[in-house]
Amino acid sequence: MLRALRSERAGERSRHVRLSRLAAVAIKIVCLFVLVTGSATIGNAEVADISGLSDSSLRALSERGFVAVSGEAPNPAQSYRMLREQGVNPFITADVVLRTTRLFLDEVLLTLEGNELYERLEELSREMVRLSEDQYLRATDSFVREAARLNVAFFSVGLSLLDPEFFPSETALGLVERELALVEEGAVVGFSPIMGATPLDGVAGPGEDYSHYISEGHYASSERLERFHRAVTWYSRMAFALPEGRVEDYRLTIQALLVVRALEEEAGDWLELWSLIYDPLLFFRGGAGDPTVLDYMEIADDVFGEEFNIELLSDQELVARFAERVGEIAPPHFETHELRGLRLLCPRDFHYRQGFRRLGSTSEQAPSVALSLMALLGSRAARSVLDDQDAFGREIYRVGYHELEFELEQATYGDWTSDLYWSWLHAISALFEPSRNQLPDFARTRAWETRMLSTAAAAWADIRRAPAGHMDAAFSLRDALSEVESHCLMVEPYPELYVRLRDLLDNLRDKLWENYLLDDSISARMDAYREFIVSVERSCVAPVGDTTQLGAASDGPMDPASGPGFLGGTGRAEQRGVPTESVAFVASVYHDFGTGTTIEVAVGDPDLIYVSVGQGEDRLLFGGVISSFYEFKTVGEKALTTKDWLRKLDSSPPPRPQWVMEFLQE
Repeated sequence: MLRALRSERAGERSRHVRLSRLAAVAIKIVCLFVLVTGSATIGNAEVADISGLSDSSLRALSERGFVAVSGEAPNPAQSYRMLREQGVNPFITADVVLRTTRLFLDEVLLTLEGNELYERLEELSREMVRLSEDQYLRATDSFVREAARLNVAFFSVGLSLLDPEFFPSETALGLVERELALVEEGAVVGFSPIMGATPLDGVAGPGEDYSHYISEGHYASSERLERFHRAVTWYSRMAFALPEGRVEDYRLTIQALLVVRALEEEAGDWLELWSLIYDPLLFFRGGAGDPTVLDYMEIADDVFGEEFNIELLSDQELVARFAERVGEIAPPHFETHELRGLRLLCPRDFHYRQGFRRLGSTSEQAPSVALSLMALLGSRAARSVLDDQDAFGREIYRVGYHELEFELEQATYGDWTSDLYWSWLHAISALFEPSRNQLPDFARTRAWETRMLSTAAAAWADIRRAPAGHMDAAFSLRDALSEVESHCLMVEPYPELYVRLRDLLDNLRDKLWENYLLDDSISARMDAYREFIVSVERSCVAPVGDTTQLGAASDGPMDPASGPGFLGGTGRAEQRGVPTESVAFVASVYHDFGTGTTIEVAVGDPDLIYVSVGQGEDRLLFGGVISSFYEFKTVGEKALTTKDWLRKLDSSPPPRPQWVMEFLQE
């Protein structure tokens, strides 16, 4: 595989140049930018009579120029259809662009995981089983030999999850069957038959929580993706943990060293293959800051010497010295409540979890984590709400906040774009920065700033969730854009947001190129979606009187779902009917093992926003779709799944955060 990848690179370079010129038309919408002017007339358009709005909502619209109301439709496509039926001029909101971008990224990840990454991980697992069996046969020390046998079982589980035809050797068959039964059940919290007891079992519970192997989102859409999800979960959650305190059992450390040694075999081919799996997953999933395979290799070379013989692992003094060195760079487990030590793949983790711990976020009096993060990203509205709540009167919060504020001030552009999570935070922070355009009066009010705070908080929740199912939410957002085709009269004027989303796409393209993942199909989709973002950016800064076509790379309208299309496709909304599936979701952002408190953020059914532009007979009414945001804490309960959240929304939805009521009329 590696040789084939290298030989394809030269041809891929020329194809990349050709495909960059084939930016397919994802949608074609004629947009006239009027938001920043404060007054503009489009033909003989009249302000629509909005049926269903309360007197207080109409009054708010008249007095401050905009009003947001709770929506009644489960997704943006239906919401835009309702706006059109009301005779309201639809416009593209920052919320829709952010949500569509997130779903596009899900689509890219789905394609990668279901194809190339799956095959690479299966090949690596197969070779690591072979190399571990070889170590088992060569080892003369009984302790090292047993560690090698457990590694045979470890990689046999991963390979069995990917290849249902694989049959483990008798050496590890019993262990593998017991482990696979727990993964299949997906309900037990207990000791792993292979990994055994760990230093954290007395702190965070007895061993592994096998509910993490239950597939959600796009991983539940096919058997192949479900297999990939379980294998990646296995390799990213099972840690070869370092001993802690008085525990001097170095078995897991020896297993980790055997893994590292095996990856270095055969001219490092398997190390390169591991890197081609690890690096792209790290970009999409974030990382816990744990020491990696490369860290282990570097320290092992210092302690044992380069290309050390595995029999040296029977020297407990050398192993203890190695574990001490690794412990110096691994985050303490009492801070992370995660095992520290080598994981073959990066866990799905987001760095700000530790920031929330430093803010004391699970205490009863703690402010909202969304408010805290958005304030750190520059939201004046969030900081104002925190001041109103006297959040900085609590010493633990004040000290933690200022520490995090200082760290963010020192962050470089490279830090902000290091992975998808930080790139996303960098993008949504643009919603809080002064626009390069002169905003109308209503968009410079506290109510509008709070509305953008809600938009950013919902977008942050979006990046925390599991990848969406590609047959529901992705189609719904694509159909929402179809609904405003040839009707859009306005794009929200946040050009810096669109610039940063474009940069994110460019960085992702580079990452895929570096890891031999940029094939023709993905390249064409990325070109098409990038053209859409560029068109949105161009439209929102167009001079009054000019028109700009979103994705205008062809001579005529195109089906958003046709061609390479950026969200795949099965037909337009008019052909398929407006979808009924919900785009609501829930995501856990922090859990405190000490108190059993879980903080969750969620998005419900879309809200609607109406904007009035101009005066008198020239006044125009625009309608758009914005995300609804929720945040809540639970104690001693399992985190909600998206299915649980949808049932909760139907039966007894939790109240919105109080600050949302500054701009939302219910």
